[in-house]
This record gives sequence, structure tokens and C-alpha cells, in this order.
Amino acid sequence: MSPRAVKEISNLAGAQQPGARLLRARQVAQSGDTLSIWPNSSDGGAAMMRTLSATSMPEPTQIFSATFPTIARLLAPTWIDWIRAAEGEGAAVAFAIMRGDPTTAGNVPVGNVMATAIDPHHSTAWISYWLDSTVRGHGLAAAGLRSLVDHLHDELDVYRLELGYRINNPASGGVAKSAGFLVEGRERERLLYDGFRFDTEACARLSGDQRAPGPRLPILTTAEHVTG
Repeated sequence: MSPRAVKEISNLAGAQQPGARLLRARQVAQSGDTLSIWPNSSDGGAAMMRTLSATSMPEPTQIFSATFPTIARLLAPTWIDWIRAAEGEGAAVAFAIMRGDPTTAGNVPVGNVMATAIDPHHSTAWISYWLDSTVRGHGLAAAGLRSLVDHLHDELDVYRLELGYRINNPASGGVAKSAGFLVEGRERERLLYDGFRFDTEACARLSGDQRAPGPRLPILTTAEHVTG
């Protein structure tokens, strides 16, 4: 899958150390300001992020089929392999948004935030994110994106982060704004889906920009995943 294909998918909707550890997040919000949702759930309502792996993520067509049928048609079955290969080359960083403890049996990813097309020379990256329709409205995507922003700026020293969204998708625009992205312009009729063309808004943020306040999702980097 090409970087351009990943950009179009996002408009529709670093080396990893072995073992498990929580990444140090930039302290721009109050200490312990992590997101807790589903307060009546057995896991206490916590949400976290973890690195992608072939065992922790369903096939892309399964993930997107109900929520984003157009994306499901665009994605090849090798999406996870492509992401892992890009991460191995230092060209991508991807995290699954998990409900509860991601090492607990039965956990299923409910979303994803990632950076692709990482360019070490210009120090830029393309950002994309998605969230299952059943868990929207709790601030998960925004919290995950803030965590990704902190990780890219602080841990990987990426200077400029870019993203885009269709102007008829205000929810995606709200997520971008909540993570400190600024609109830099509109691209007229940039995308073509199902016979219709869509304008998009191009956004970016720099490492020197003020960090957006708000909850973050802890990032767990682990290769293990409990399956039973």
C-alpha cells in the first residue's frame, strides 16, 4: 500500500524496545490525566494503546466493513504486514487503541492512530486515525492522537506532523483540533469516492507548537498478547 493510499484512507474516516513499558508522556496535563471510560465495565473503564501485531489486530476488511465500507474495499489483506514492514524501515509508527488492559484475553482493538511516510530528512510525518462507531463520543480518538503527537515529537523527534480530512467530516476535524493541529488550507475536490468528489482540509502542527491539554492514552509497547 502506498503512502498516498494511507492518506486517502485517513481522509475517509522509531524502534520498539523489547518487553513491556509505558512510554514517558510529556507532562502538559495534570499528572495521571489518562482517559477512563465505560465506568461500569469490569476493567474499570480504562483505555490504552499498544503496538500493532498480526496477532492483535483482525484483518482490515473485518475492522472496517461495518463502519467504513469504502475503506474496506480499498484495503488489501496485507495491511498489517505493510504497516509492520514500514515500521521496520522507520517509515511508520502505529498503535492500536484498546479497551482495558491490552494483555487480557478477549481484548479487541477499537481504533488506531498512526504516522506514516516518516521522512527523516525533512522531519515530517503523515498522521491518520480511525475509531469504531460503537465507541465514539468518549474522546478516545482525541486522547490517542494526543499520545501519538507526544510520542512523535518527544521520543522520535519528528518536527512537523501533517493530516487531512474531508470537510463533510467535522468529527475528524474536531479530533485534529483537539490535538493542536491547525488548518493550513483547503484542497478543492481532492478525493473521489463512489462517484463524488470531496474537498479536504490540510492541517499540521510543529514540535514547537503548544501541546494541547486533555487526557492521553498510555502506550504499552509489548510483543505479547494474551489469547486465552
